Amino acid sequence: MNTNSDSQSGETSDLGFGLGLDLTEKLVKRFGWQYEHRKEVTGHVVRVGF
Repeated sequence: MNTNSDSQSGETSDLGFGLGLDLTEKLVKRFGWQYEHRKEVTGHVVRVGF
C-alpha cells in the first residue's frame, strides 16, 4: 500500500510515473500470479498472490 501523506490536506499530487506498477503488472502476468490494483484517495493498493 502506498499512501499520500498530503491527502488529508486536500492536496493530491502524482509523485511517480507508475513505473513500479507497470513492472509489477508485467511480472505478475509472466508468472501467472494473481494481481489486484486499485487507486484510492489516499494512494494505491496493490495485492499480489503467489
